[in-house]
Amino acid sequence: MDLKLNYFLKRSSANGPGIRAVIWMQGCQSHCPDCCNPQTHPIHKGYRISVKDLVQEIKMLGRDVEGLTISGGEPFLQAEGLNNLLQEIKQKTSLSVLIFSGYEKPTLDAVPLYCACMGNTDALICGPYQRNVQPDFSHFCASGNQKLFLLSSRYQKKDFSDLITNEIFIQEDGTIVISGLGTIGGIR
Repeated sequence: MDLKLNYFLKRSSANGPGIRAVIWMQGCQSHCPDCCNPQTHPIHKGYRISVKDLVQEIKMLGRDVEGLTISGGEPFLQAEGLNNLLQEIKQKTSLSVLIFSGYEKPTLDAVPLYCACMGNTDALICGPYQRNVQPDFSHFCASGNQKLFLLSSRYQKKDFSDLITNEIFIQEDGTIVISGLGTIGGIR
């Protein structure tokens, strides 16, 4: 089973509690105005990686990585592969899982495969990004209409307040990666 990714960042402090690996899935049909990751929208872009190979990369990250954040694009557009990945992560690692989705929770709850994904997820931040709605950084939401749902006992809502919301990395090849909630233009 393959997934189509836009980018994989091995260490981040601006994508949820603790140090996290971050996967940006490729493909989104919502096209929210002023989305911080518009480069993740085209379904035909990005790169393919097998779930098996991605899990191997994630397992080699080291003990300082607390969790995995999955964003996009829209992760649930690749629900079958996402579910496969989440099952492997939960079986083979101790990492927490946080997913960002542009879908509303009732939409996610209505699809059995989406529910299966959420069954292996610790926290979900969902709802479309709305540029005219003030961020709710107390719940790590880029716009206040988005909601944080705790899907396991791993976290409490307070774990999502006072987090770093932006970071910049310069990769060895000179690529600049801008990551976090308040980014303009997202990953470069």
